[in-house]
Amino acid sequence: MKGLVASLVVVVWMCGCGEATGEVIPPEGPPPQNETQPALEPSAHVVGLEFERYDSGKTEIRKGAVGIRPDGALYLKGQGLEAEPLTPKGFAPPGAPLAISAQGKVLYVFLVDNAGQLCFVRRNEKGIWAPPSFLSKQDFAPPGAEVAVGLQGALQLDVFVVDTRGSVQVFYLYPGQPWLTHPISTADFASPGASLATGRQDNPDKNYM
Repeated sequence: MKGLVASLVVVVWMCGCGEATGEVIPPEGPPPQNETQPALEPSAHVVGLEFERYDSGKTEIRKGAVGIRPDGALYLKGQGLEAEPLTPKGFAPPGAPLAISAQGKVLYVFLVDNAGQLCFVRRNEKGIWAPPSFLSKQDFAPPGAEVAVGLQGALQLDVFVVDTRGSVQVFYLYPGQPWLTHPISTADFASPGASLATGRQDNPDKNYM
């Protein structure tokens, strides 16, 4: 399967019961010849967001952005506010990809840190950002791996990443329950840390990846 990854489109979805299935869509033409992957320099991978700010008993809705700066810290920059570090320096590769999703009034920012751990920082209902929490062990995925996130139904939060074995892993959270995880592909299915995307089609209880 490793040699076919570049020339196939693979669709994986989960039903409300949490079971995953999928299908492979063949390419319309032959795979490109002598395809090379250019070297990528660290870039400012910034994600925009809206968040609530509580000040002197008042609630304000501020626009802002999060990103990993050159010092390796995750920063939040709110409109009219100074940049605020959400992690220590050296936490993640500069410009590392981020994935953001809200579950109710809780806002999550997911990434893979310098130790290869899938982790998140979150802002709770009172607008307070918590220190990083870790969903995996070290060396689980390449540092700075791509992460995809989406809601399944109205409440379940699904997070996807390709681990160091090339297996697509899903982590999911239902409010009031612990995080759960399992693989939804075999090893060597995709390049470790490969790009992912999620979306819904017709049925809101299915999350397509």
